[in-house]
Amino acid sequence: FEIVWPQFLTLMAIGGAFFTIALLRFRKTIGTMA
Repeated sequence: FEIVWPQFLTLMAIGGAFFTIALLRFRKTIGTMA
């Protein structure tokens, strides 16, 4: 079980970063359209 944790946290970090970048790009696109 402990071996899975680092992999899980890494996956969460990558997912969070990707989500943040996508959210920022989405907001910027909405801003230019409006």
